[in-house]
Amino acid sequence: MPVSATLQDRLRQKSSRYEVVYHSYSHTSMETAAAAHMPGDRLAKTVLLEDDEGYVAAVLPTTHAVRLWDLWVKTGRHLVLAREIELRELFKDCDMGALPRSAWRTG
Repeated sequence: MPVSATLQDRLRQKSSRYEVVYHSYSHTSMETAAAAHMPGDRLAKTVLLEDDEGYVAAVLPTTHAVRLWDLWVKTGRHLVLAREIELRELFKDCDMGALPRSAWRTG
């Protein structure tokens, strides 16, 4: 799967060092870890959440799941999973499900 141009530009702007690990198409983050020959706890996934205040990206190991209740308690925000249609609009050059964790680091 190719790396999104937006992500490559962001990494270049930040002078980030990274290594592209190519793998076959996968439907889940655990499948991605297996296809890339990486343990699931060593690969991060991004889950996009939203509320009335806007979007929040949760970055967590592939082996973990988002626990919305815990987020509500810790943040005081009633976050829910972002809808697929919103993901397509925000990340036009990413395949569905391939939300880069660094896409949200803007500062």
